[in-house]
Amino acid sequence: MVTRTASAVALAILWAAGTASATEGEALYLRHCAGCHHAKRVGLVAPPLLPGYFSRPAGTWIEGVIANGLPATQMPEFATTLRASEITAIAAYIQAPAPQTDLTWTREDINESRRDYRADGGAKLPSSALEELTLVMEKGERSLVALDGGTLEKLASFHVGEVHGGPKFSHSLDTVYAVARDGLVTRISTTRLASLTQVKAGISSRALAVSGDDRHVAVANLLPPGLMLFDSELRPVGELPLEAAAGGLYALPERRQFALSLRGKAELWLIDDHPPFNVTRRTLPAPFEDLSLVPGRPLMLGAAREGTAIYLYDYEKGMTLASFPASGMPHLASAAFWRREGELFAGINHIKKPELIVISLDSLTMAAVVPLAGAGWFVRSHTATPHSWTGTDSDKIALIDKADYSRIRYLIPQPGHKAMHIEFCAGGKYALVSIPEKEGAVAVYDTATLELVKSIPFNHPAGKYNASLKTFPARGLSANRSSAFAGPVAREPDYVPSASPMDGMAGRDVYENYCMGCHNIMHEAFGPSFQSIARTRDSGQVRAHVLAPRASARALGYRLNSMPYIPLSNEQVTAVVNFVMSAK
Repeated sequence: MVTRTASAVALAILWAAGTASATEGEALYLRHCAGCHHAKRVGLVAPPLLPGYFSRPAGTWIEGVIANGLPATQMPEFATTLRASEITAIAAYIQAPAPQTDLTWTREDINESRRDYRADGGAKLPSSALEELTLVMEKGERSLVALDGGTLEKLASFHVGEVHGGPKFSHSLDTVYAVARDGLVTRISTTRLASLTQVKAGISSRALAVSGDDRHVAVANLLPPGLMLFDSELRPVGELPLEAAAGGLYALPERRQFALSLRGKAELWLIDDHPPFNVTRRTLPAPFEDLSLVPGRPLMLGAAREGTAIYLYDYEKGMTLASFPASGMPHLASAAFWRREGELFAGINHIKKPELIVISLDSLTMAAVVPLAGAGWFVRSHTATPHSWTGTDSDKIALIDKADYSRIRYLIPQPGHKAMHIEFCAGGKYALVSIPEKEGAVAVYDTATLELVKSIPFNHPAGKYNASLKTFPARGLSANRSSAFAGPVAREPDYVPSASPMDGMAGRDVYENYCMGCHNIMHEAFGPSFQSIARTRDSGQVRAHVLAPRASARALGYRLNSMPYIPLSNEQVTAVVNFVMSAK
């Protein structure tokens, strides 16, 4: 609910006293502002203009924005076209509370907000380069910037607004979706490096997820509260009202569901990712305002932001497996996962407490509490590095040795300048660190030598998102087995057949690197299960389909083929074929 702020009350008094009439302010707003901000001030291609949704405190600052515009946005200046009294009238009008009847957003509103763009011309990215594509959120420009994975050069920039929760890639990696806090959803082609569509999904939005088959997109709205379902081209196809504000929203490709937690209610909603979008409710031990999925397992870590515990929850069985004491507001959405000698660990940073906690997800114990130089937001890791890279909300990035959590060294990209939000390239050779300032940069480090490779200029760079690691997080656990740090890959409970010879564990590696996004071993997901494939195909047919999916699809009786070509070595092909057949 939007409430009257103190500044709005003060302006309303001035307004009533005769500074400007409500009629004049509304008329001026409709003439000059409604085309971008909507006649009801709930936002259109520009943000909502309602108390509580301004990016900074209201008052005379708003008059300055109207008069002078906003740099690096589409907000123009009106000082030359409007008198000072008219600017004051508009500022007063947009700070007055809106009628509750205006705070709605329907499918008709969504369809009217739609903008489609031509995507011809410009650079084209080959599909072989998609896994290394990395997007940088440039907050100063309210844009996503695409970086080439090999050269780390800027390829293209896309205006998306103030994105919350990071962009989400389709599982084919050829499309990315980004949702801004003001409800603007942008669909981008990664192969054509072009924006395709923008729609406004709600007045205020929190999160977005893409179904495992890439056919549907879910957007969690805070205002009006609900989950809006779209097809892949952002046409609304369904909606679910929510009984509390949305918390975390994730896709569960292996279950063909979305998982949605609620911030004010101890429930998890498992929502079918296809019509009619049926909902299964699970009772949680606490409201999961923040959560993180455990790669490769049907588990999640969840917590209330101001709570005192982190819970490990099995969403298939609907039961809590363990809880761990925690305070300082754990930031679970930025949790990192790694293996050590086959054991799976989670590292969790805290927003208000200078420590990293490490949890063993196999022994269900607290493995370590690591004191840090400051309380940070983000932690990342990759099998190619022996460290967890942890933010401290300062100029220091803590490199914590995963073999001995007592060994810590600090990396300082620019002394006296905050460093934050680490991301890796798909293979883990490089780590990218943001310096979030107007004349900031993304500092690129070699993860083996810890030498600075290059510094890429940006205006307030924030999150960075590698297409492969963002979409298939298990790859960051096993993508580089040649690393001196990498130990054997753990067998995931309920996912590896007991009869598997694991011809080497290389077959498991190929599965986690290239197949997990579409195939489950025992259950049907986007593609058929390995068990069903092994029972209906011989090893020669499986090998043929891996080597030449398009050419072999028709011969194998498939009417449609979504299997992409994957460049594997002969040893990798043999390993994954044997791994598939072991599921029989």
